Amino acid sequence: MPQTPFYANMVCELWDLVDGGIDDVLLRVKGEAGVNGITLTLAGGPVDRFRPQVGVTPRMFRSTAGAHFHPNADRYEATRLKPVAADWLRSRDPLPRVYEACDRQGIRLRGRLTLGPALGQLHRHDESKLKNAYGEINPAWYCPVNPDVRALYTAMVADVCDRQVCNKLEIMLRFPHASWTTGEAPAGFAGTNAAAWLLGLCFCESCRQQAGNDDVNIDAASHAARVLIDAVRQPDETDPGMSLADLLGSDDALRQLHVWRQAQITTLAAELIETASCDIWFARSNTPINDNMDNRVIADLAAGLIARCPCADRVEDIDAVVRRVCEETNDVRRTELRIDLHGDQCDEGDILVRCAQRAAGHGVAHMTFGDFGLLTTDRLDWVRRAVRFASREMTS
Repeated sequence: MPQTPFYANMVCELWDLVDGGIDDVLLRVKGEAGVNGITLTLAGGPVDRFRPQVGVTPRMFRSTAGAHFHPNADRYEATRLKPVAADWLRSRDPLPRVYEACDRQGIRLRGRLTLGPALGQLHRHDESKLKNAYGEINPAWYCPVNPDVRALYTAMVADVCDRQVCNKLEIMLRFPHASWTTGEAPAGFAGTNAAAWLLGLCFCESCRQQAGNDDVNIDAASHAARVLIDAVRQPDETDPGMSLADLLGSDDALRQLHVWRQAQITTLAAELIETASCDIWFARSNTPINDNMDNRVIADLAAGLIARCPCADRVEDIDAVVRRVCEETNDVRRTELRIDLHGDQCDEGDILVRCAQRAAGHGVAHMTFGDFGLLTTDRLDWVRRAVRFASREMTS
C-alpha cells in the first residue's frame, strides 16, 4: 500500500510577501519552516496587525476590507455589488508574481476567501447588509441570503479561478455569530452567547421574503428575538438564561429560522463548488449552531474541511478535534488542521511538535500553520521541527 504524503502549509499573506520580498519570503517559508505550500487571503475583512519580525516595514500593517487582487469587472455584471481592491494594493498586482515564484520554488499556492465582511462597500448598498430584529443595519456584514451577495460570491470564485494561480481554494462562509462591526461586543452589551446570536440574526428584506416563502414564521422569530434580547439585565445578569441549543429547543419560530439559515449556507456552498474549477475546502465551524453551518452537509459537498486545532499540551485535546472532524468528513484524508502559534497561541516548540505528531498518527496528512507574518524566527523553527516529526509519523 503506497504511503500517504504529508502536506505542510503555512499562512503567508500577500502583503507580507510583497513587503519582505516575494522570493526571499518564500525561501524562508520553505527553508526555515520546512513547509511545501502557502495559503494567502484573496479577499476578506479589514487588517490591523503588528509585525514582530525585526526589519520588516511597516511594523504596523493596516488595510481596508476588500479583494487582494484587482477584480475583473466583467465577472460581476450579474450583481450590483462590485468588489473593491483593498487599499494597500494601490495599482499593484503582485499575485501573478507570487504564483510564478511559487512555481519556480516548487511551492503549492492556495487562496482563501473570507465571505461575509462587506468587501470595500462599508456604507453602500445597505439593502445587502445584515439587519437585526430592531431593523438596524450593520454596514460591515453582507447577508448571504441577498441575491446580489450570492451573485457576488459566485463571481468572485469564478474570477479567482480564471487567474489559474491556485491549486485549491479555502472558503470561510457563514452567517456571523454576532454582528459586531469590530469583532468585539459593543460597550454596554452584557449578554452572553445566546443573546449575542439573537442580536446577530438577520431580518433584512431578502431574509423576510425568502423565509416567508419557505413557511418560516419570520415575524414570530423577530418578535421572540426582541423579547429575549430585551430581557438582558446589566451588568451581572445574563441573557435568556439558557444555552443556545436549549433556546432553539424551546422556541419553534427561532428553531425554524435556524434550520432555514443552515439551508441557505448549504445551497450557497453548493453554488460556489459548482462554479469553481479547482477543489474547494471549507473552513469548519467550531460553533456550528452559532454560525448556522451544518459541517456534515458541507463536508459531503466539498473536497474537505479545515478545522482550527489548539496547540494543546494535552494530547487528548488533539484526539478530540481529529475525532470530531473525521466524524463529519468520514475520511481522514479530507481533514485538515489549522494550528496557530503566534503570541500566546502556543507556549513552546515541543508542544507544537507533539500536536502535529499526534494528529499525523491519526492519519491527518494536511496541516496548515499560521501565520508567517506574525511569527518570530524561533517559531519558524518550531514549525520546521513539527513538520519533520509529523512527516516521519505519516511514513512510519
